[in-house]
Amino acid sequence: MTFLNLFYSLKPKTFAPPRLQCHRGFWVDGLQQNSLASLKKAYELGYKISEFDIRITKDHQVILFHDDKIGSQKVSEMTLAEVEKHQKVDSFESVMQWFSQTPVGEYHLNIEIKSKLISEPILEKKILDLILKYKVERRVLISSFNPFRLFYFRRHCPQIIRALLLTYENDPGNNLVLKSQVLNLLAKPDFLHLNEKYWSPERYKTLLKQGVPVVLWTCNDPEQVKKYFQQGVYGVISDALKPDDVKNFEKTSHVETIS
Repeated sequence: MTFLNLFYSLKPKTFAPPRLQCHRGFWVDGLQQNSLASLKKAYELGYKISEFDIRITKDHQVILFHDDKIGSQKVSEMTLAEVEKHQKVDSFESVMQWFSQTPVGEYHLNIEIKSKLISEPILEKKILDLILKYKVERRVLISSFNPFRLFYFRRHCPQIIRALLLTYENDPGNNLVLKSQVLNLLAKPDFLHLNEKYWSPERYKTLLKQGVPVVLWTCNDPEQVKKYFQQGVYGVISDALKPDDVKNFEKTSHVETIS
């Protein structure tokens, strides 16, 4: 066992996530970000995985939505009806229902949980219940800046791939504990999803050497992505890059999967 085993899961994964992830679905041509329509569009364009954000409303509806607030009011303190006075949103269940009907192996989802609380049992249980209801636990990964969300899934459904989101920006909610990754002792993520601005081959060489896959966000320059892949980065999350933009310089995946 290496020291890194304490902070990351180095076990074989249920699947090797595709190396180009579509950020919030494909929306740059005018669709709403974080919508069922943008996720469907990414699938139609040949992406093999899309990332999207979810959070919970005051009346316990899990919705696709990125921001913590609408105006000055927290989404968690608004009902679904109140949110939809400002913007039409899609439910997480509508995504799971559609996704479960796509052919197994053709498309995957990166479900980013937006939550800053230490404990949020209603949100966690609703997410997991829907994943299991539609039998897609081996086709999705869960990502979050909050290691406690990942810890829940490690405890209750460890076969679901977990990815820790990390940035070093000076945001009030991004404290030294999160930046230190000490809570990885609980979360044991399978992947590190790192803000592109903080990537350094030298800084993360130990992770790469020990087999921890690093995915960078949000990358939209194909030449820069080519360089990242050459440096050992596993994958990227992008707003604008399409599958054909990176297919000629993608390396073979090094993620060990369960046979």
